[in-house]
Amino acid sequence: MKIGIVGATGLIGRTFLSVLEKSTFPVDLVYLSATEHSEGKDQIFQNKHYKIVNTTKQVLQKECDLVVLASDSEVSSRWSPIIQDFATWTLDISSAHRDDLSIPLVVPEINGSVLENYYGIISNPNCSTIQLTKAVVPIQKLFGLKKVVVSTYQSISGMGQKGLASFHAEKNLPVTDSPLSKNCTPYIGPIEDNGYCQEEIKMIHEARRILSDHELPIYPTTVRVPIEITHGESVYIETSKEIEMDSLLNGIQQAPFLTYDETAIRTIDAINTNQVHIGRLRQIDSHTLHFWCIADNLLVGSAWNAYQIVKDLERRLV
Repeated sequence: MKIGIVGATGLIGRTFLSVLEKSTFPVDLVYLSATEHSEGKDQIFQNKHYKIVNTTKQVLQKECDLVVLASDSEVSSRWSPIIQDFATWTLDISSAHRDDLSIPLVVPEINGSVLENYYGIISNPNCSTIQLTKAVVPIQKLFGLKKVVVSTYQSISGMGQKGLASFHAEKNLPVTDSPLSKNCTPYIGPIEDNGYCQEEIKMIHEARRILSDHELPIYPTTVRVPIEITHGESVYIETSKEIEMDSLLNGIQQAPFLTYDETAIRTIDAINTNQVHIGRLRQIDSHTLHFWCIADNLLVGSAWNAYQIVKDLERRLV
């Protein structure tokens, strides 16, 4: 598969490359591009040496099966129109195309069928949305979803490399000068007129699309917490049908992307895994559940989901 990667030296780009390096299908890297500050850097991939190039129109006018945009939304919006003319698929990990209903928003294990016979731009969902939808989809299939209330505990790496750099720089500063390292911030992104912040609005709209339930009541509160990696989510669910716990536990355990564990449920336990870990499962009444879930946001919430999409597309080239 001929692949180009834009944003190859960023936090998500590096994580995606580390996942792709272990791929079971042949990969031909056409280019690895980034900003001019990274131009000329060496990158080893599957024992081959590559040079990072500056992202330019000339670089992007190379034929690829797939181009992965592991960049911010501004870069993705700028370059995706050009890339489309030279790539069969463009996989955008940023938020640039998530609101475009004509562009598939994909968690392969849930709604991967939308990619059948599709060519063009594909959007990778928000990290907290991927985690939530994977956690609730077995419940949806078994009992239906009537209401979802979720509070997220999102790590600093969700802000990218710049966020991590700021986090570490603040560690020795007074509390009043440390908005990241010594605080929990109960909003992520600007707060809109309806009282919800940007991250919460993303979760609502994206989860409804992925779960194919456009009227599902979802009430999120997103919180940035002072840890480097892994997102936690406290999830309250009301179901349409009566809950049978044995069936629910079996459904969770049968899902290849979920791990049920009542002991390993600290955020640190999910680092470097491709699973959503579910624990503290409580049945409040016959139609109500409460649970905690954790996932590595750089993998499950981003690079691993993108890789699962790439695997599905690669099968179509054979």
